[in-house]
Amino acid sequence: MSPQPALGARLQRDALGLPQILASTLANIAPAMSFFFGFATIVSGAGVAAPLTIIAAMVVILFLTNTLAEFSRYRPSTGSFVTFIGMGFGPAAGAAASVFVVFGYVVAASSVVVISGGWAHDTLKLFLSGDIPWQPMSIVAAGIVGLLVSRGIGLSTRWAAAFFYFELLLLLIGAAVMLIENASWPAWRRSPGASSPAASRA
Repeated sequence: MSPQPALGARLQRDALGLPQILASTLANIAPAMSFFFGFATIVSGAGVAAPLTIIAAMVVILFLTNTLAEFSRYRPSTGSFVTFIGMGFGPAAGAAASVFVVFGYVVAASSVVVISGGWAHDTLKLFLSGDIPWQPMSIVAAGIVGLLVSRGIGLSTRWAAAFFYFELLLLLIGAAVMLIENASWPAWRRSPGASSPAASRA
């Protein structure tokens, strides 16, 4: 008889619910900042159909979230896609997926850590006139993230969800402020290539 795996070797059932999986999926696939700054590109390509593209993307992400939830209910695992790919296509495909995932996360995590330090440095310098090097702040950010991850997937996922929704709230507030501040901007200046009424009369 093969030995049973240790209790802590696998993700416990019901450790993550649908809200946590939804938040982690959104935080990994579609950060609020990328949508905020990329929406202009979507509008320039899709035009008036831009809201439909957003709705379609939302449906796809919800399908992905539901799939992850169902897979996790059937086979609880912190390996996520790697575990599911290995179950569906065999160990070789799972190993190949794990290599790509590890490499991708190393590159992505490194860039996020560097960006967080640079962002904190610029913010402190702009608002508080402080000139703290970005390298120590990046190390501190990496340490905090490592501590949260080491405490368990439930805690780290809840923090990821909290920061994601906080980021989304800030972006919504910023968008509302920009719309209010520019409400009196002449309508003819909002359309690229449009000329002023005075120029049209001339």
